[in-house]
Amino acid sequence: MDGALLAYVLFHLSDPAVAVADAARALRSGGRLGTVTWAHEAALGAYSVWDEVLSEAGAPPLTSRRRDVGLDSIDGIDALLSGAGLMAKRIWIEALHYQWEPAIYRQLAVGSGVNRLARAARPRAPRRGRGARQ
Repeated sequence: MDGALLAYVLFHLSDPAVAVADAARALRSGGRLGTVTWAHEAALGAYSVWDEVLSEAGAPPLTSRRRDVGLDSIDGIDALLSGAGLMAKRIWIEALHYQWEPAIYRQLAVGSGVNRLARAARPRAPRRGRGARQ
């Protein structure tokens, strides 16, 4: 493969180094890998209030969906790439400023709440695998 792009995915993974190493293995000699990721995301105050309301309604907490450690600095990204045998050509940090429109934020927050409440209403499937009761 001549190139690979990991756009806004690394912070969703429990081990971003595995994804980078897999992409590096798929590249031909001289191929290029590009990535774009958040360094961190500030929690919005309104979201914590919404989370409290959902918890009080019995919705189970969502698993953490972000992993920013190692993705929050030029040295961290360089180490991630070099750990996969890649050489960074250019790494930079750029601030992104975004102001949520109220209607869009409500749609996002309410959708998240609906998903949590739906999970709370579903019967839990029995766990399988090591240590599970049969």
